[in-house]
Amino acid sequence: MAGEPSHPYFPQDAIIPGYAPNTTPIPVILGAFNLLVGASVVGSVALAKWSNPSLKRADQFIVGWFALCQCLGLSLFSSFRLN
Repeated sequence: MAGEPSHPYFPQDAIIPGYAPNTTPIPVILGAFNLLVGASVVGSVALAKWSNPSLKRADQFIVGWFALCQCLGLSLFSSFRLN
């Protein structure tokens, strides 16, 4: 392991305390994230439709878009906040 870097960042000889490589495959991470975001968007639209049964398609789209933006924003900001 003398010629192999211990992390993928530059400079490669930098010492990063506490670095551990990711062991979960990217498709699994993306699948779980998409499932959670999709469930929250569909749930938000269903809740809005239940609250107002005469909701038009355009309004349902707006509710879904707002829920999607909030999910993405909350996940990104929480990630930065926690790390």
